[in-house]
Amino acid sequence: MVKKAILPLVAVVVVVVVVVLIRSISPTPPEPPEVRTTGPWVNAIVISEGTPAAAVLKLEQRDIDIWWMLSIIDRDLFERMSEQPDIQYDFSY
Repeated sequence: MVKKAILPLVAVVVVVVVVVLIRSISPTPPEPPEVRTTGPWVNAIVISEGTPAAAVLKLEQRDIDIWWMLSIIDRDLFERMSEQPDIQYDFSY
């Protein structure tokens, strides 16, 4: 009768010891990466179509932040855009 009562107790002790050993052997999880708190945080991305003249006007009025176009063929429009100190542009070939 004593053997029947001791066997479940020994099994529970063995399981507890194995769990403790496994927890002590397993590596600790890595630290999460540091979150960058500077720079822009984007709330929304809005994509729209329009003419180059309308896009330059919106850039001047700060209604849009980025305008991407393959080419500007209107010389007056390019000069108007390049004269604005707040509008940055770059050439791509």
